[in-house]
Amino acid sequence: MSGVAAEAMWPALARWFKLDEASFSARVRERVPMSLTPGTAEQANAQAAELEALGAQAVALEEVDARRFWIRHGGRTCGPVSAAFAAHALSSGQFSADSHACVHGGSQWQRLDQALAAGTRDEASPPPVPPVASATARATSPRLTGPLPVHDQAPDLYAGFWRRAGAYLIDGILLTVACGVLRAVVGFPGHMTMMDWSGGDFHHFHGYHHMAYTGGNLFALLVGWLYYAFMESSSRQATLGKMALGLLVTDEAGRRIGFGRATGRYFGMLVSWLTLTIGFMLAGWTARKQALHDMMAGALVVTGDGLKRQFAERSPTP
Repeated sequence: MSGVAAEAMWPALARWFKLDEASFSARVRERVPMSLTPGTAEQANAQAAELEALGAQAVALEEVDARRFWIRHGGRTCGPVSAAFAAHALSSGQFSADSHACVHGGSQWQRLDQALAAGTRDEASPPPVPPVASATARATSPRLTGPLPVHDQAPDLYAGFWRRAGAYLIDGILLTVACGVLRAVVGFPGHMTMMDWSGGDFHHFHGYHHMAYTGGNLFALLVGWLYYAFMESSSRQATLGKMALGLLVTDEAGRRIGFGRATGRYFGMLVSWLTLTIGFMLAGWTARKQALHDMMAGALVVTGDGLKRQFAERSPTP
C-alpha cells in the first residue's frame, strides 16, 4: 500500500469487487496471493488504474504462459496462481529462493525458479482445487468436508465448559439490560410490588401481577430467541458473549448454520435447563464438547483460531 493503512483499504476494495467487506478481507488474508486474470490488456490496465486510484499499488501482468502453480512458501501452500504472477512475486521478493512450486495438474515439486524455467508439464493426476469461500461467509467458517475431529484429536478446536459458561454469562447480562430497556421503551409492564397496588380487591391485583409476570417472561423469551438465532446464523456466527471469548457456532463440519438450526439450538437450551442443567454439563464430557442442545441441533461451539487451523490443515494441497 502506498501510504495508506491496510485496514482502511478493505471497505473501498470490497465495494470495488462488489463483495461483503468482512468476507473480502478474510478471503484475501486467508488465500493470499490472489491473482486476477483479465480478458484483455485494456481491461487489465483499467483495473490497475482503478486500484491505484484507491491508494493501492497495482501491476498489470501479461500472461503468456497458461500454466498454473501451487506454491509452498513460509510453511503454507497457496494457489493455484498464474505463471505470470508467480514470476512477478519471485522477482519482487514476495516469494523467495525457499519457495517451491508444483504445476497444477502435476505431482512434482521443485524450486519455483526451476519450475518457471521448465517448459514441460507433468501430466500426473491433478490435485484437487481448494474450495472457494462464498461471498457471504467469514473465513472463520470455511468450506470443510466431513465432520470435524473429536476433542482428543484436536484439543484446541472446541470451546470448553467454563469458556462457554463465561460467554453465556456475558450474554445473560446483556439480555437482561436489553429487556429492561425495551420494556421501558414499549411500556411493557415489569415486576409489581404491593406498593404498586393503589386500591381494588386483592384478587384483581393478583391476577394483574400474574399476567404481567407471564407476559414479561414471554417477552424475554422472544428477545432471547431473536438475539441468539440471528447472531449465531449471521456471518459472525456468534453472540456478543461468544465474540468476546473468540467462539463460533458451526454445524458438525465446521460450516455456518442457518436461522432454523440456530432457532432449534436456542429452544433446545430449554430442554438442557429442564434436565437440571445436566444438558449444559454434557459440554464437558462429550467427544466434541457438545451440550444437549448442540446435539439436538447438530451444532458445535468451536474456537475461531482452532477452526482456522483445521481449515489450513484440511485444505487440499498437491
